Amino acid sequence: MTPFERAEAARHLLDNETLKKAFMDIREGLVTQLESIPFHEVDTQHEVALMLKLLNKLKTQLRTYI
Repeated sequence: MTPFERAEAARHLLDNETLKKAFMDIREGLVTQLESIPFHEVDTQHEVALMLKLLNKLKTQLRTYI
C-alpha cells in the first residue's frame, strides 16, 4: 500500500459515520464504567483508563496517515 493509498483509506475510515459512532459509543461506555468503579478497585480503574488511551491512540494513528 502506498502512502497515498493509506492516507485515503484512513480518511475514509475517519469520515465513516458508523465508525465515528462506534468510537463515541465505546468511549462513552468506558467513561461510564470508569465512573462506576469503586475507589478500592485500582487495577480495574487502570485497565479501563488504558482502554481509553488505546482508543485515542487508534484515532491518532489513523490521523497520522493522512
